[in-house]
Amino acid sequence: MTDAPEVDTTRPRRRPLVLAAAALVVAAVVVTLVVTLPGDDDRPVPSGTMPTLGSQFAVPPPGSSAPGPAGPTSLPPYTAAPLWSVQFQGEENQYGTPTFAVSDHGFVLQNDEELLGLDRSGAEVWHFTPPDVDYYTVRVTGPQVLVGYASDEDRWPQPQVITALDAATGKQLWRETEASMWAATTDTVYMSVCYGGQNNRIGDCTLTARDPANNTVRWGVKTYASSRPANDSQSIQTAPTPSTLLIASYPTGADSLTISAHDPATGATLGSGYRGSDDRLGQIDLATEQSVVTVDDDDENPADGCTATITGFALSGAERWRHTARTAKEHDRTRCGRLPTSYNGGRMGFTTTDGTPSVLNLATGAIEWSAPSGGQAAAVSGTTLLVVERGTQDTDGELVAYRIGNAKPIWRVPFPNYFGVDPTLVTGSQAVFDGDDAARFDLKTGKAWSYGGVVTETGPTWFAVCHEGACRAYANG
Repeated sequence: MTDAPEVDTTRPRRRPLVLAAAALVVAAVVVTLVVTLPGDDDRPVPSGTMPTLGSQFAVPPPGSSAPGPAGPTSLPPYTAAPLWSVQFQGEENQYGTPTFAVSDHGFVLQNDEELLGLDRSGAEVWHFTPPDVDYYTVRVTGPQVLVGYASDEDRWPQPQVITALDAATGKQLWRETEASMWAATTDTVYMSVCYGGQNNRIGDCTLTARDPANNTVRWGVKTYASSRPANDSQSIQTAPTPSTLLIASYPTGADSLTISAHDPATGATLGSGYRGSDDRLGQIDLATEQSVVTVDDDDENPADGCTATITGFALSGAERWRHTARTAKEHDRTRCGRLPTSYNGGRMGFTTTDGTPSVLNLATGAIEWSAPSGGQAAAVSGTTLLVVERGTQDTDGELVAYRIGNAKPIWRVPFPNYFGVDPTLVTGSQAVFDGDDAARFDLKTGKAWSYGGVVTETGPTWFAVCHEGACRAYANG
């Protein structure tokens, strides 16, 4: 066992940010479960951190929206006072934004070679230097900071070294060296210990749920090989533990993906499967205490129209309903876009194959209402359906809001083509679309403002917009 990496709380270092705030909101990202599936491949599934996921509050990587002209300079700037604002002086990631999280005591800033812990005034309190590895993964639960990287042991699956730090002091709380894969939520660390084989056998791995404060095991369940929860936030900021825990495993290799649902309190198995009648397993976009919804929008032929399959399953794995949706073509019209998947109140906006924006009840699969004119359904928020009516290549389109059940639009406003159809964030009062610049649309009036940056991190009550290292947080209500 190697020595623990250095934690230094004494020597003076640069001050990476200045904080100005009336109040600091400390929270974690709220997400729905998404499993991003690999392509067919007969290689062993790599060890390490868990698959990625997303939701109506999940943050796509900045810059991932379809390319287009410069940001919405025609929109007025949003001038409301932020909840807090920071100016990071450290490194930026590949998307040109800082990688940071809000802890119970301030901020954690991740650079290529070190972690910095900062208090609420912006002063550096501690720094942590991992070993010289290709990459390391960080998850901030609030009270704890978890750091993971591959060990130097020459075996498969390659064990991970996981170190827990106190977010206030940077002091090491515990260290684990046997896990093959790991993930974390705000109150649980999941570790999968695997034994070197993909033998199509329950027991090739054991997945445990542990207390992030002290690494105490709460429960364990035997699984197929390469098991991992699909509830990692894809962000340094962890998400709350979901009401239904999905575990992905690979009994015989990467093309044998199996999904099972579990009780997050006990690990008890609740169901498995979630494959359609064609034996395809779509991206799992939503898992509740009653159902699982999958989306298969991997359409590579825009010439015959772009479509996606939405399927609802009982938690046991039995298929309940299925719909085919139309998806938009990307701006160059040579690729099919992804299906916008924003869920609110048990509903989802989708576009039928004949081009009708509609509201889908996710519990029953019933189409509750359809808009009177065409366009691309973007999101449902409460009783509001948002529809994007695209313009031509040279002219902007419109964003239209309908009250569900009323054919007359509430409002209709210009919608620049550089915005994608899928909003980054939808709440009861606003929708935020990210292009090169994030814009806020008020759901009651349609009034829009520019945030002057891209959405970088979110929590259940806030989201942060960053530009050139300057980040501001706003309420997402």
